[in-house]
Amino acid sequence: MNFITPENATSAQVEAVVSAGMEAMANGEKNVSFLHWGSPEHKEHEKRMKIKQEEEDKMGKKENEEDDVVLCEECGEEPCVFSTHQELLSAYDEAEHGCLEGDDVPENNIR
Repeated sequence: MNFITPENATSAQVEAVVSAGMEAMANGEKNVSFLHWGSPEHKEHEKRMKIKQEEEDKMGKKENEEDDVVLCEECGEEPCVFSTHQELLSAYDEAEHGCLEGDDVPENNIR
């Protein structure tokens, strides 16, 4: 399971990502990695994921996964990172951007 800090992340954003990763490890996840968006490691991860996806598409279904497991279309994880941490992420977003209006509110991919 990969946890990726956003580009130009604030210390609070990095802390939220690290907290989510630590929670995953506490819940028994053995393969946790932390990547910074745009880093060489992140680019390599994206490249591997693209190759893996292409191979899986050719085979018609994902290897080593049961048919009833559905990966999130946005984050590619099961369970979805957002839905798992929705309350924490929404509270953080409200605290960080709740007082902003109109053009001052950053786009979702930046938030």
